[in-house]
Amino acid sequence: MFFADLAARSTGVAECDAALLARTLTGCAYQGATGWTIAARPDDAPEGADAWTLFDAGGRPRGPVAQAYTELSRELAGAVPVGMLRETPEIGSAPTAAIGFRPFIRGDEGILALWNNTGAQTDLVFEVRTPPLDVHTLSIGPRGVWRSYRGSFTFSPEARALSRPVLAVSLEPGEFRMLSMQLADPLVGWLSSVEPMPKIPRESAPASFGERWRERFPEN
Repeated sequence: MFFADLAARSTGVAECDAALLARTLTGCAYQGATGWTIAARPDDAPEGADAWTLFDAGGRPRGPVAQAYTELSRELAGAVPVGMLRETPEIGSAPTAAIGFRPFIRGDEGILALWNNTGAQTDLVFEVRTPPLDVHTLSIGPRGVWRSYRGSFTFSPEARALSRPVLAVSLEPGEFRMLSMQLADPLVGWLSSVEPMPKIPRESAPASFGERWRERFPEN
């Protein structure tokens, strides 16, 4: 069993502390941690490293940090890391990457964590090898902690214009986002790539979407 003992100095902004905690918990889970310990109150934390304490001195939950801890603990429970076959110095697992991402699988769910290390909004797409049936989204960042849910998934007009099985994501500066998707055909290699949003062709060809899908991922 691998337990990580976590503490950090505050950035001065609770929402930023929460986003950094989300990245750290995700990184620990991806490296095989089976749990983690975090100081409950400021007096329990190492001196000057109380950013991730879950309660204030009076025992009240510390807003975004406590929310992020609760939500990530739930999202990562039982999640199994899967390999990242395609990454670049700009988008991948390197600490210096502009965009970080980590993929997981849990039963019939594909889980993708993404975060923006830049100071600008970033538009991305990620390509899947099997279509999602629904999409849960958890966001932790400048706007706090929020969730959304798409109960009936269809590929977007952008995906059809590109004739590729991609989902679009737009990340604010410093934002962490986790998407959990029930997959039509669960497999370890469900994620094909994460990349910058490509230029959308002016003329789309929706009729070729299914053909291109079968061409890229032929049935065995």
